[in-house]
Amino acid sequence: MGIMDTYIVSHKDASWPLSVIGAITNLAGVIAGPLCQRYPTRPVMCCGAVAASAGMILSFWAQNIAQLTLSLGILYGFGCGVVFTGINVALSQHFDKYRAVAYGVVYAGSTMASFVFPNLLLALSLEYSFRNVLLIFGGIITNMFALALCIKEPSWTAARPSKTIEQKDSVKKATIREAFDIFRKPIFYVLLVSNIFFQYGFDAFMTTLVDFAVERGATLQQAVNLLPWFSAADVVGRGLFPIMADRGLIDRTKFIMTCYILTGVFTLLLPATNTYTELVLCILLMGSFCGCAAVMFLCVVSDIIGVSRFPLAIGTLGLTNGGFYFTKPFFFGYFCDVVQSYDGMFHMTGTLTLFVGLVWLCIIGSKRSRKHSFFLGTSSCCKFLKVLPVQDNRNQLPEVTVSAINLQHNDNLKAQSSHRIV
Repeated sequence: MGIMDTYIVSHKDASWPLSVIGAITNLAGVIAGPLCQRYPTRPVMCCGAVAASAGMILSFWAQNIAQLTLSLGILYGFGCGVVFTGINVALSQHFDKYRAVAYGVVYAGSTMASFVFPNLLLALSLEYSFRNVLLIFGGIITNMFALALCIKEPSWTAARPSKTIEQKDSVKKATIREAFDIFRKPIFYVLLVSNIFFQYGFDAFMTTLVDFAVERGATLQQAVNLLPWFSAADVVGRGLFPIMADRGLIDRTKFIMTCYILTGVFTLLLPATNTYTELVLCILLMGSFCGCAAVMFLCVVSDIIGVSRFPLAIGTLGLTNGGFYFTKPFFFGYFCDVVQSYDGMFHMTGTLTLFVGLVWLCIIGSKRSRKHSFFLGTSSCCKFLKVLPVQDNRNQLPEVTVSAINLQHNDNLKAQSSHRIV
């Protein structure tokens, strides 16, 4: 509403900056990933923080939608994408045994922020103009630079013996060549497809939740209340469920398989709900497993691909998400304007998510039939699945300087949904 009132444009034109933010945030991974692969994480994140805060502050002087899209959509979105990629890489570097809990705590915090900042945005909008609000938020975002300075390079990458120029060049070439080996491994494309289908279903759900609830007979207030319900369940799924995986109660791959299957099932059940109570219950269950799947996916990627290859992998995942992002308005619009019902959309996205879970079930079943652990790095298992052997990178890769987007992209969708309601 602030964009429409300030620049006197239609809803369609006003949606451009927000749409570009989502796309560029994902696409930035293809640049941020290799940068984190080549340089330490801290300077990369500092550059991203500067770009994000500069984009928000420069939006104060934007005179039209084109300029706002350039500053807020492209510059701010790119900075956020770099920072989010750096966060994922830093977590994978510093945590091993409790990696799932670390991801869960960090991204549960970002989910909880969706309760605070929409209300702060509303309060500031009542006191200041839209441009001044952007300036204030730009000042808040500037604090990311100070926080990025606190990120330290792990000792296992920082403590390197001195080398000649020839040795350094040789190590650099070997490291880059080794990182690009992920594109020759079929399991990487399983991860790629899993991420695309899951994110597509999540985006469809968050974008249409309020309209779908009203379509099912809920009042507007009841429909709006579903957003905090889902966010609360999402926090539980991100913050508590990963503890079971890190304590060894369940294998991470089995956990993400279970989350995918149950998320798909509850998505398929959404059109079958007849009462508001059934809808709330379905959303609570879906939110908890959906949040857990989002966190566990990053852990599984790090486990399978390895910490040294993680930056390039997460950048590639962001690139594919950003590419498919541009198809989502047409996909959502088809069911809204042509079909005039979201039931078919949830049937489709639920089926895709369920399919991903069944694919992981087949992988786990194949692994079990060969009596090998999927993550022990045994040669026969790696040969069958062509998984990159996972080693202790702290001991094996002292020369390598290493440092999706999707989760935070998920949190942005929640905030954007709240903004539209406001």
